[in-house]
Amino acid sequence: MEKANGQNTTISPVDHSGHRKRLKNRMMREGLASFEDHNVLELLLFYTIPRADTNETGHRLLNKFGSIAGVLNATPEALMSVPGVGHETAVFLHMLPQLFRLYGQSADEMPNHVDSIEDIAKIFNARFIGLEREELHLICLNAKNMIVSIICVSHGDSRTVDANVRKIVSEALKCNAVSVVMAHNHPSGNATPSMEDYNGTRRIVSALNAIDVSVVDHLVFAGSRCTALSTDVRFNSLFKDVFKEPKLQFSDEQNVPSNANENK
Repeated sequence: MEKANGQNTTISPVDHSGHRKRLKNRMMREGLASFEDHNVLELLLFYTIPRADTNETGHRLLNKFGSIAGVLNATPEALMSVPGVGHETAVFLHMLPQLFRLYGQSADEMPNHVDSIEDIAKIFNARFIGLEREELHLICLNAKNMIVSIICVSHGDSRTVDANVRKIVSEALKCNAVSVVMAHNHPSGNATPSMEDYNGTRRIVSALNAIDVSVVDHLVFAGSRCTALSTDVRFNSLFKDVFKEPKLQFSDEQNVPSNANENK
């Protein structure tokens, strides 16, 4: 039985099997979209807290972390500060965003061909689910817009990504890329590109153009939001649209801040 907060006390073994069965049957009939957030957490907690009432624990988690995303992004130590949450539950909840990320990458296996920057954005989005640190990823395309490589170029803390120009150039040369698309995430939740993002992109574009490789775009992800650097008229000359389509407006966060640190 799960022990609350790692202590020796255990929750009283009250039989909640009837309620649990009803909630599971409801999920099978309706899916999770009709559930309140606390009911979703209540259902998840069934699998690590065998017999106790998990509804109250679900409410406690939401009160502390504000949302399901806040709960799943919390550290195990923070989760275990909530009464009713022990080590097994904390590990289980903390693991879920990583599982979702793997699912997204597996479900959207590398396609043979991409037709738009939106197709590229979907691939990148699956790679950033639940990440707590910034990562810079690269997709390399051949002349027929087929993906020949997807790699994580670099990763950093929650504030900055070291845009490793040498590694990007090396990867583009290794796979004989004709064009590339870059993307990184802002764990802060703000999808607005920083001045550091623009300046770093300029350096990368310059290095790739020197070896005749075009840069299609640089996308910034924050949760469900995405901003394309190419949509800023001051910087769209850096990019080449290999899809021959209008640039997509992924979000309305297009203003470049005066202070790069504001967005990290």
